[in-house]
Amino acid sequence: MGCPAEINVLHIIRYPDFMIQSDTQKRRRNASKKVKEAFQSDTIQGNHAYVIRFPHLSEHKFHATSGELANLQEKVDRRVQEKVISLHRNGVRKINEMMSHINAFVTQELFPGDDPPVALRRRFYPTRKDLANLMFKAKQEGRNSSLDQENVLNQLKEWKEQIPQLNIFCRPNTTSEEMTNKQSFILCYQAEWQQKLLQMYGNQITLLDATYRTTRYALPLFFLCVRTNVCYAIVGAFVIQQETSACIQEALEIFKKWNLNWNPKCFLVDFCLEEINAISQLFKDTQILLCDFHREKAWMEWVTKKQHGVHSCRSVILNMLRSVALATNIEEHNVALNILTNCQIWKNCDALRQWFSNKWMPEIKKWAHVFRSGLLHIAINTNNGLERQNETLKYTYLDGYKNCTLSDMITVLHSSFFPNTYKKYVQLNLRSSESFRKYHEDVPNFLKNRPREFIHHVMRRLSSNLDGTHVSCIDHTSGIFKVNSEYDKEKYYTVNLGAECPECTCEDWIKFLLPCKHMCCIFQFVEGWGWEKINPSYSNNALFILDTDCFSDHTVRGGDEAEYPSEGIMHTMSPLEDLQHFEPRRRTKRTTLIINCVQTLKNITDTVYLLKEETYLENWDIKFNTLLEEIKLDIPKDQGLPLIETPKKRKNIEKFEPLPKRK
Repeated sequence: MGCPAEINVLHIIRYPDFMIQSDTQKRRRNASKKVKEAFQSDTIQGNHAYVIRFPHLSEHKFHATSGELANLQEKVDRRVQEKVISLHRNGVRKINEMMSHINAFVTQELFPGDDPPVALRRRFYPTRKDLANLMFKAKQEGRNSSLDQENVLNQLKEWKEQIPQLNIFCRPNTTSEEMTNKQSFILCYQAEWQQKLLQMYGNQITLLDATYRTTRYALPLFFLCVRTNVCYAIVGAFVIQQETSACIQEALEIFKKWNLNWNPKCFLVDFCLEEINAISQLFKDTQILLCDFHREKAWMEWVTKKQHGVHSCRSVILNMLRSVALATNIEEHNVALNILTNCQIWKNCDALRQWFSNKWMPEIKKWAHVFRSGLLHIAINTNNGLERQNETLKYTYLDGYKNCTLSDMITVLHSSFFPNTYKKYVQLNLRSSESFRKYHEDVPNFLKNRPREFIHHVMRRLSSNLDGTHVSCIDHTSGIFKVNSEYDKEKYYTVNLGAECPECTCEDWIKFLLPCKHMCCIFQFVEGWGWEKINPSYSNNALFILDTDCFSDHTVRGGDEAEYPSEGIMHTMSPLEDLQHFEPRRRTKRTTLIINCVQTLKNITDTVYLLKEETYLENWDIKFNTLLEEIKLDIPKDQGLPLIETPKKRKNIEKFEPLPKRK
């Protein structure tokens, strides 16, 4: 702008070691000589000082020094810049959201209790372009893969110092040509709570799956997952550079060292040979199961391709393949195999024979349900729960992290994704407790303080129409009974409650491995064979009980013991005991009546399905329609439209006369 104003800076260095006592020419020359010699030998030390003169506002010319133009030319304050970068690292990705945070930061932290600056001051209120540039700058940090790995190591070191119990292993990529020992990148992560859940639930079955495109690098992210009593939970994560059996095995070995008592009975994976080979090498006695969802998806993709020759009859082939996979006993399994191999499509299609015989038959024990009998205490045939976790990470937690760095991804995992998973686990356990909400009087005692899904499953079976007349005792001492079908009196099912794991020949038990209605009938009507007689290895399984650690003070309040004052005396009390002092939640009479009406309608619906005569159905159809019309008449309306909530009547404080109409 041609402004003549100047900023003058004077750099002064003082050398007090060479100070002269009096100002004479001789002493000046001697001191000067000593100073030069000290400079040459690099032994001189001085005190530095800067004197700065800033111009007065009156010295500025040809541009604005105050007002809107000056405010617009200001640079963004350093503190605001640091806040933007910090917020971006913590997950703020949208400019509108960032502006709200910065406005609150300026008002509450930079100027607390004072009048904030005017909104036009760019120094404290950056423009959208300024915010975009700062966010881009923060995003570019670590874009270089070598620098990003260094950022990851620094982050992990900081977390380890903050949380010593955190299990972390990271080895950067050292595959440069100069190094003889080439090592690929690997990162393993497991928090203390993940370690605990793996010990509790992972010895029955552990799920393993990889997700891709989570970072800008071609690095697959693997999750170790377990089915807990209330939800699926990720209990470990690792990132490897190459998806090979050796790399996967190396990562699993690290987790095995962290969890010495972890020896899963089953591993559920998709049809990935690298994962299967790695697990087989490390866990010799572990049964590997293939996920039904991925098996079905692979079959669907193969039969749909026209070049394989079965496109026109793919539904027939799929039905025969499913019969082989889902057969519940060895006889049905063999019959389904014979039907498949003797059909005309099988004989005419060489590609089908080679594909199924060479790829799927050698691994039949991994995907056919008949070979899973007795392996699990609860039926888990798909890893859809783990797939759901992958989708949540990608489309919720990493939303806005387009082409994100590795350090961004592990920060999201550590700071939000994993903690929220454990928070959900704790909350669901707490919500299933009778201290959270009183159970309905129809719920039997053996179902109280158990996971909600388990309770709902059993309660639906307890409400069947079976009674004591349907049960015949085969061996009361051993707990073997015969229960007639609810709808077909000629058909019966054999129930064995005395085995290590209870059994029933019905489809419901085979599908879920949870108490069926035939077992529930015995619990209700056969004396001496209630739930408490079931083998504890099944009834006290971790999947069927609540995790008591969720009720401890350190989970809820953040300490080992919480102290509560009562009449001047300090005593310890768990939150479970503390909740019992609160009165149960009170429902309004209207809400209670609505619940009762809805329950009655559900019972009517179930009963209608049992009616056989058309005459009865016709009569009830007329009665139900008449009843529906009567109910509609009682619904509050506004100008003929039904209202959800009736507006409160307002009292007219003053009567107004109607205004005159226009002539």
